Parts: sequence; structure tokens; C-alpha cells
Amino acid sequence: MKKAVVIFIIALVAVASAFAFEFKSVGIETGEGFYASADMEIIDNLDIYGRIGANGYFSISVGAQYFVYEFEVQNTDIEIRPGAQMNFSFGDNAFLFSLLATCQFSFETGHFGAFLRPGLGFEVYSWSYSYGGNRYSDTDTTFVPAIETGVYYKFK
Repeated sequence: MKKAVVIFIIALVAVASAFAFEFKSVGIETGEGFYASADMEIIDNLDIYGRIGANGYFSISVGAQYFVYEFEVQNTDIEIRPGAQMNFSFGDNAFLFSLLATCQFSFETGHFGAFLRPGLGFEVYSWSYSYGGNRYSDTDTTFVPAIETGVYYKFK
């Protein structure tokens, strides 16, 4: 549990330092849970985002993505943004951490936009409980695919 607290504090410091920058958009995401998200542009073409929500547990996520290419489909520009995402989930004597390589495909119409973000990575799940005076615990690491979607409102 001490490791979980340290990782959570590191994530909060990373997200808190990001608030020194201007928000680019806010939105709602689903796929690996249900999240409220905020996106900030740090430098040209590099965005970081933070999410808070639930995936069966309380969850907080941070990620970064970099704009690399844009193509047009029927007069709509589709952006490609590879990146990485870290997820931290807590609850009922359980801790879940996942690290994903992602690639976001997004489009915008005016101030509104939508995206599809597939990802691949690994997940570490740790749990413990007591029953009949005995304490049980386990940690498991697995390979995970992820597909997330979302809509957002862009301020500029």
C-alpha cells in the first residue's frame, strides 16, 4: 500500500504542475471506465491530459500525446497523436496500475471534437483481504489492450 501512495503522490504532482499551463479542452471519456478529462497544451503539438473517474474502482490517469500527422476524410481533418498513458486505480484493498502506449485519432467540428484512442501496455493488479484471521494477497501482471472513446469541448 505504501507503493500505491507514493505513485499516487507522484501522479498528483505531475498533474498539479500541469495546471500552470492553459487548458485546451475538457471532455468525457469511456472505454476502460468512465472519466471526466482535461487537456492542456504544453508546447507546440505536445499535449498532456488528466482524467478522474471510475473503472470499477476510483481512478486517476495522466497521459501525453504528440501531434504527428493530419489527413482529410470528406472535408474533415483527422489528427493522429501517438502517446503514453498511466492509470492508477484504488479501492477495496486493491490497487491497479497500467501503463499504455496509445495513438489517438481525433476530429473537430467547431468547438466540439471526438476521438478514438487504442492502446497497448501492461497492468499490475495487487489485492489483499483478511478472512478467518488469515491474510490473503496477490499481485498479478498482465498484458492489456485498451480502446477508449470520448467527446470534448475545445476552448480555442
